[in-house]
Amino acid sequence: AVGLWCGRRSRKAVAAQDLSGLDLLDIAAALRAGATPSACLARIRRASRARVGIPTTTDIPSLDQLTGYGEALDWSRRTVADIARVRAGTLSPQSLESIVWFGPPGTGKTTLARATAAAAGVTCVETSVASWFVESNGYLDQVLRQVTAFTERLELAAKRDGTALGYLDELDALPSRARLDDRNASYWQSLVVHVLTCTERLRRLGVVLIAATNFVGRLDPALLRPGRFDRQMLIGPPDEAGRLGILRHHLGQDLREIDLAPAARLSGGRTGADLAGSVRGARARARAAGRAILLDDVLAEIAPDETRCEAELRAVALHEAGHALAAFRLGLRVAEVSIISGANYGG
Repeated sequence: AVGLWCGRRSRKAVAAQDLSGLDLLDIAAALRAGATPSACLARIRRASRARVGIPTTTDIPSLDQLTGYGEALDWSRRTVADIARVRAGTLSPQSLESIVWFGPPGTGKTTLARATAAAAGVTCVETSVASWFVESNGYLDQVLRQVTAFTERLELAAKRDGTALGYLDELDALPSRARLDDRNASYWQSLVVHVLTCTERLRRLGVVLIAATNFVGRLDPALLRPGRFDRQMLIGPPDEAGRLGILRHHLGQDLREIDLAPAARLSGGRTGADLAGSVRGARARARAAGRAILLDDVLAEIAPDETRCEAELRAVALHEAGHALAAFRLGLRVAEVSIISGANYGG
C-alpha cells in the first residue's frame, strides 16, 4: 500500500509489530499526499505505539541498569526468560505468571514494568482505573468498553506475538466488593466482575499482567487468586547498594570519578523518585552557581542545611546514641549513627 501510494516501495520491510493495534482507517490516515515511504512508515509506527500504549520515550533502562528492586527484579528476569521460551515454543503460554507489585509511591514500579517489557521484546499496553473514567463519560457502559478495549489490544498482540504484557497502575482504585455500600454496589460490582473476566481471558492467552498499588490490602481478594494475579510482591525503598546505583543512573556522565557512597549512606529511606529529585535539585544548584555539578550539591539536597538549635541537636544525638549503645551491648553490629532528619523517621 505504501508503495502504491508513494510511487516507490520502502527500503525497509514493515514488521508485524509496526501494525499492532491499527485498523484500516488508522493505516490510511498515515498515508499523506507527497510523503515519502519512510515518512509514512514512521507515522504508522507512531500510531501503533500510541494505540497499544507503548511509552514514546526511549529512556527506558535495561534490567541490568536497575538496582534496588530486590526480589521483584529477579521475578522480572525469570519472566523475560520464560517469555523467550514461550515464543520459542518450548513453554506453554499459560505457564507465565502475573503479579501485583505493592509498596510506597516513588519506588519505580512503572519503570520496572516498562523495562521488563522492553527486555522481553513484547508489546506493553498500559492503563489504569482512572484512565477508564478519563477516557469515557463515566457511565458504566462506557467504562466497561474501556476495559474491553484494553483487553482486545492485548489479545491482538498476544495472538500475533505469542504473548504480551499489560500494565495496570493504581489497581486499588478498583474497590473490593466486600467494602461496597448498597448505594454503590450495583455500579462497582459490574466493573469488578468484568475486570475479573477479562483478566482470565488474557491469562488463557498467555498475557503477563503486572499491576501496581500502594495499598494491596484494599484489593478484591478474587483478583489475587492463582490464574489472575498469581503473586504479590513488595517493592520498598532501596537498600544502600540500590540507592548508589540509582544515583549513578540519574547522574549519567556527571561525577563519574566521584565516590557516591556518602550520598547513598545519607539517603536511607529515600525512594528512587526521591533520589531522582535530589539529582535534579543538585543540578539546579550547580546551574545557579554557573559551574559543573559537585558531590556537595547532591549531599546538600539529600541532607539540607540544619535548622534545629544546638540544644535540640544535642537531645537528638543523645537519643540516637542510646539506640547505638543498646545495640552494641546486645552484641549487634552498629553500622552507622545519624542525626539527619527525614520525613520517615523521627530524627
